[in-house]
Amino acid sequence: SKQMPEYEDYIASPTASNASEFIGRALEDNAPDVVQSTYADYIATRPGVEKQGSHGLFSFDDRPIILSALSDGMNRHTGNFWTMIVSLRREDAERLGYNTAAQWKDTLRKHSRELSEALKIPLGHLRWYAAFHNQSHHPHVHLIAYSVCPGEGYLTRQGVTAMRSALGQDIFRDELEHVYAQQTEYRNILKTDWKALLEDVWKQTKQRSFSDPDVEQKLVLLSCR
Repeated sequence: SKQMPEYEDYIASPTASNASEFIGRALEDNAPDVVQSTYADYIATRPGVEKQGSHGLFSFDDRPIILSALSDGMNRHTGNFWTMIVSLRREDAERLGYNTAAQWKDTLRKHSRELSEALKIPLGHLRWYAAFHNQSHHPHVHLIAYSVCPGEGYLTRQGVTAMRSALGQDIFRDELEHVYAQQTEYRNILKTDWKALLEDVWKQTKQRSFSDPDVEQKLVLLSCR
């Protein structure tokens, strides 16, 4: 729990509000181990969930989700379930448009294939359900995934990293494009400045006005490559 951004915010500013956010998030992260109902019931009906009708669940398609039937099916399922929480700070969610369930639904659907690959579950066998909780400081989405074939699926650290990377690059794509453009500009400037500096050193070397044996030796090595 100490790795959560909510904990970082509490340490930086130990207010009652930040403490409440952290405690709530810590409970949510451990909900599968402590709730009496299914995790789907929990994330679908918890206070703060943005409802999609009578509950807050959405999924990989637009077919109606009957919560009672889904919970019964999950109770009978003998395979593994994987859960994930993706959380943003309020200012990031507002700036990037991730303050509604609709945006999260579009993004998670777009990355169903990456989720399938991360969990080693064939896309046709993958089922996932999610709910958006519009908490004051850290809006976040809960996701639960499993295979219709109970023996399928496993998650590695590489799978976690791949899924995190896919979501992060999509959520922050506009800001990353700006960063990439800046990096390209810096590389171009560096190439230009380095070329001018190298030409100046080479000119001084030819005119015997430059004396640095170490640099001269490296230039000789470079010229041989």
